[in-house]
Amino acid sequence: MLPRGGVLNSFVERRLIARLQDWMNMVAICNSDAAEMAKVIGPIFTSCMRAESLLTQLLLESVDESDLVNWTFADLLAPG
Repeated sequence: MLPRGGVLNSFVERRLIARLQDWMNMVAICNSDAAEMAKVIGPIFTSCMRAESLLTQLLLESVDESDLVNWTFADLLAPG
C-alpha cells in the first residue's frame, strides 16, 4: 500500500499489509454485493495488471442507466 522507499520504518508497511485482510473481511461481511462483484472483477483486474487488452466491450458499457436494476454484477461485467 505504501512504496518501500517512502516508508522509513518497514514495521509500518508490514502492519498495513496485515490489516488489509481484516479490512477485506469487514467489507465482505458488511456488503455481500461487494464480495460478489470482487469475484466477477478478478479476471478483468488480472488482465489489466498483465497489460492484456480486453477483446470485447463489457455489457455495462452498453446498458442504459435506467436498465441497470435488471442486471446482476456478473451479467454487467461479462463481455457484451
